[in-house]
Amino acid sequence: MRSIHCKLLFCSYILLALACAAQAAPIVYGVVVDTSTIMGPGYLDLQFNPGDPLAEAATVTITNFTPAANLGSDIRTWGSVLGALPGSLTITNTPDTNEYFQAIDFGAALSFTIAFDGPALTNPTGIVGSSFGLSLFGSDGENPLLTTNPEGFLVIAEVGANGAITTMPFAEQASMTAIPEPGAALLLAGGLVAFALRRLRRR
Repeated sequence: MRSIHCKLLFCSYILLALACAAQAAPIVYGVVVDTSTIMGPGYLDLQFNPGDPLAEAATVTITNFTPAANLGSDIRTWGSVLGALPGSLTITNTPDTNEYFQAIDFGAALSFTIAFDGPALTNPTGIVGSSFGLSLFGSDGENPLLTTNPEGFLVIAEVGANGAITTMPFAEQASMTAIPEPGAALLLAGGLVAFALRRLRRR
């Protein structure tokens, strides 16, 4: 019985350590946009900008973009942008305008994952936040599509001064859903181990 106690206690410590490490991992969301109603060529626009030059540093990293075959070769960037779709793309919230603009053929469901990271999320000071925005434009690169937002955004994700993220979709065709953090699952597992250990001690 003592051996079982020791093993469960050891497992709970390991799970707790892994959970603590996972809490510092990026916050990840899945984004999906159905473009089946807007067949033809156009542009995808991604931005990540601070609300003020005093905003704490943060990045968004976009990966797993599909369908890659729909992306065009016309790419334009402004500010702090590293990489290109369909590969890994990272945008940093420097005081400049940070924007990624790429040609795309509509007609399919677009999807990608986006990871938020940096001091603005891991150690926020409560001064000012930053905003991520996704837009789609027609072939002229100027007329926003699908959205009801006056600034042309389909989805906005606000990183608050407290480090919390608030998502705001402006079209039925767009969604942005949080992907559960590994730390949450590990904490649950640790709790279950602790519960089992407590039950054994009562016997």
